[in-house]
Amino acid sequence: MARAFGGNVEQLFRTGWFDIGGHRTGSTDMGDIAHMIPVIHPYLASARGKTHGADFPISEPEHAYLTPAKLLAMTAIDLLYGDAAPAKTILAEFEPAITKDDYLAFERGLFRTEHYRPEASATC
Repeated sequence: MARAFGGNVEQLFRTGWFDIGGHRTGSTDMGDIAHMIPVIHPYLASARGKTHGADFPISEPEHAYLTPAKLLAMTAIDLLYGDAAPAKTILAEFEPAITKDDYLAFERGLFRTEHYRPEASATC
């Protein structure tokens, strides 16, 4: 999917303006989903300052609002072309790290109440 998205970035702009990066230090819900289904989480530069900070104003409104919509629409068209052959290939080649049922069981396991017992920590 990233290659399809990147091809569209280069079609709208120019070659070399797209990069498939590795792991970033940020955290998103997308990371959880990526363990179960193929995903992309593209970024477009359209603001200045510290990300999510008070000094993070949109500096290029067209690239903040319209360009992502165009690129995602173009990518959807590419993935659905030819009876969705590209999307079917991506799905067939994807190996999930965890099943939906295992993921839901893990998440539900996080919702529990634990009580601190000082006598238990004194033995450690």
